Order: sequence, then structure tokens, then C-alpha cells
Amino acid sequence: MVANELEDKKLAEAAFAAALDRDPQLSEAAFGLGLICFEQRRYAEAAGHWRAAIATGCQNSNVHVGLGQCLFFMGDFAGAARTFERHIASGPADSEVVRRFALTRFLETAIAENTEAAHDAYRRAAGPHAEAPEIVAQSAFALLSGYGHREAALRIGRERLASDGSDPEQRYLLDAIAGVKLERAPRDYLVSHFDRFAERFDKQLVEVLGYRVPEQLMEMIAATASRLTCALDLGCGTGLAGPRLRVGRSRLVGVDLSPRMLAKARQGGCYDALIEADMMTFLDETSERFDLLFAADALIYFGDLEDFFAAAARVATPGGVLAFNVETTTLSSWVLLPSGRFAHCVEALLASAAPWFMLKSSQPAFLRVEANKPVHGALVALVRRRD
Repeated sequence: MVANELEDKKLAEAAFAAALDRDPQLSEAAFGLGLICFEQRRYAEAAGHWRAAIATGCQNSNVHVGLGQCLFFMGDFAGAARTFERHIASGPADSEVVRRFALTRFLETAIAENTEAAHDAYRRAAGPHAEAPEIVAQSAFALLSGYGHREAALRIGRERLASDGSDPEQRYLLDAIAGVKLERAPRDYLVSHFDRFAERFDKQLVEVLGYRVPEQLMEMIAATASRLTCALDLGCGTGLAGPRLRVGRSRLVGVDLSPRMLAKARQGGCYDALIEADMMTFLDETSERFDLLFAADALIYFGDLEDFFAAAARVATPGGVLAFNVETTTLSSWVLLPSGRFAHCVEALLASAAPWFMLKSSQPAFLRVEANKPVHGALVALVRRRD
């Protein structure tokens, strides 16, 4: 416990495990071990330790809350609901715990029955702590989609779209889940989605989802040993890659559709110019030429990439580098995912790029966590042909 307080998690985990090895009935050690696993997003392990703590008489009231959270993040909404319910039945509960319990009741009911029954279950569970139905439905839609409950997500998505047909995010994501064949994410969806997340985007990606794509791409670029002094950051967002891209560059330009994302990027002071534009439009119209074209999590909003490669080739200097990441699939050349992002077959996209670019390097990569599962993809560095 002292090691845990001192943030020496490795020692604390070893000590808790050693204590349990000597006395399997030591519920405090099982609770502590579960907490360490939970903090490291090892939810299945944490759930096992907290179940053991409960079975051996743990008196810490947070053990049921923790177990409920684990089951929630593992997608076991029914199990999470039962666990939260036991905690609430034992005495006064925090309003946030009550709302999480109510959300799990909504989710399990939406899966088993219908949206009307789900709203009823939520209201009964939340009582005076209930949030607005549209907020609950928005959260539920994202969770059901992320955890693979397609039919339930479709029902909620259609209900939300019927009440507000002007919502570009709901309209596009509903199309994605329904399997509508689309070539790219619509502009209004991208602006609305990224404007909404601008303030918490970096924290969500890096701290919650384990996102490291800019660092990984920069490592790949460094391995090319090329002198790349003029760089273009396509889909620059909040400028997360800006500090790394700035080093060694005489000019750095960022392009993004989202005004609020660009406002955050300006605060960083890394860019010589930040331009609010669709990146395809910018590539078609700019008179500048760049040694490095950088596209972290930008091409995941496009299906067929041939037009992109042609446009990128127009502004890339001979021998210049195009570095990007994609989510990957083996099902077809590209496919629209329920997340609203596109996945690509690496071999197919390399064939599309071949008239203008040569492959410098490509490697599989972990991109982020989604629905408590790793999202896998590829990092790619191409070189502009000189002929």
C-alpha cells in the first residue's frame, strides 16, 4: 500500500500479489491489486481481483463500483447494471454512480427489447438524477455501435435522426452502421464532429485512447534520412504533431476543416500558416511545394485514395516524403467502418499510389483503443518519384 501511494505501481503490484500468495483471503490485497489493474485498463484482470475481494469479505464500498466500471468497459452492460444496483442498494450512492447504473440499464434493455423500453428503464433507474433523453441516446448510440450491437444502435440512431434530421454526425454515423456505400466522410460531419471535440481532443486521444501516431510517424520519417525542410500537416487538428514537425523545418503549414481545432493549433505557435480548408481542395489549389506531407489520422476519412495520391503528388517535391497512417482491412480495397472511419488494404493503396510514389517503409501499428480493444493499422512512408 505504501508503494502504491508512492506511485511505484510495479512494486505495489508485486507486493499485493505476494500477499495474496501467502493469504488468499486477504481482501484488502485483492482490492489493491484490482485497483492497479483498473488504472492500467486491464479490466478483465481487475474484475477478477475485485470479485475475489468481494468473495473474501471486502468492506470497501468502492469495490462494487469498480467492478461495475470494469464490466461496463468490457461491454458486459447487464453484469455492470447488476453490480451497480447492489452498490446502490447498500446505501446512498453518488449521483454519477446512479447515472452510470441507469445508462447500463438503458443499454441492456435497448439490446434485449427496444428504445422505448430502454428510455423507461433509464428513467426508473436514474430517478431525480436523470439526464435529458437526447444526451442519453447519444451516449448509448456510440457505445452500442462501438461494442458491436449493430441492430440496437440502428434503432436508436433512426430514432435520433427522426427527431433531428439536421444532425450531420448522426446522419453520417447511421449510414456507416447501416452499410451505406460512401466514398468519404462528408464535410459537415467532419466540421461538426471535430468542432465539438476540440477542447478535449488531445486529452481524449492521448490519455484515454493511448494515441501515439504522430510520434510513430515521426520515427518512421527520421529513418528516411531525408532533409525535409518544408512540411505540410494535412488534417492538423489541434496541432498535436506540430511541436515534432517544427523541429528542423524552415516552414510548416497546417490545413484543417475545423475552425475550433485550428484555434487550438494557433495557441501552440508551431505553424507558419494555418489554413481552414478541405485538404483535397488545398492540394488542388495551392502553389506551394512541400518536402514532407504528413497526414496523421487524416486518410481514415477517405475511401478510394487514388485522387488523394494524385493531388499529393502535385505538391510534393521530387524525393519528398508522404507519411500517413490507415486502419487496415483484408476484406476489400477499403471499407467504411461503423465508427465512421475507413479501413484500407495496404497492398491496394500502394498500388493506387504507385504512379506517383514509391514505398519507403510500411509497418503494422497499434493506433488507439476503442471499446476497450486495440485498433490496429499501418504506418506508411512513401517517396515522390523523380521521373
